[in-house]
Amino acid sequence: MYGIDFEEIFGETDYNNCFIEAAAYLNGKIYFVASSFAVTSTGVYLGADSSFGEYDLNTEETNLLCELPCNAEDGYMSAIQGYTLSTYNGEIYFIGGYDYLNSAYSTKVFKYDFANSKFTDTGKDIPEPRAFGKAIQYGSKLVYAYGTNDTDNMPSFLTFDGKTWTKSSINLNSDDYSEYSFGDSKVVKVFNGNLGIGNGNVVCLGSYLYG
Repeated sequence: MYGIDFEEIFGETDYNNCFIEAAAYLNGKIYFVASSFAVTSTGVYLGADSSFGEYDLNTEETNLLCELPCNAEDGYMSAIQGYTLSTYNGEIYFIGGYDYLNSAYSTKVFKYDFANSKFTDTGKDIPEPRAFGKAIQYGSKLVYAYGTNDTDNMPSFLTFDGKTWTKSSINLNSDDYSEYSFGDSKVVKVFNGNLGIGNGNVVCLGSYLYG
């Protein structure tokens, strides 16, 4: 992402080893999760760090907010990949993904605590394990769709009202998917698409839907 100062986040000057995993916009700032990986001179992978930061569109400044935790108490967030970063009711949510530590899809939903500069587990898990999902706020609800749930079927449309997740009665399928492997031999379908708002409705973008 243009403008992000990775040296501010990681103290890292080799930008080829830094990348943005997810981002969301809120109140003039882009909030993002960035990762930096280390390799030896011969290309041997040593490990990676993931951090949460903000980029102020007005001042063009980058700030580190917190590192993603890598302990049991805080949910091993750094071991999760393919998650969704989304804004809802003025807050930042970290949803789903694939938990490499447990080799399983995550149902966890974390929320960033601005007062204490850390993510906390909301205890409001999604009803269907999911990675690479897309989310958008529509009215008072957060709509969550697309991605993969480890089946050959398109994941359900989910809605969140701040307290409870609900599976939508919408029953759609799609021929627009990519194949992906989380490092094991199994290849899964990741259903592509984006969500938008148009004419007062949620609009499904960039995918071939039927149903």
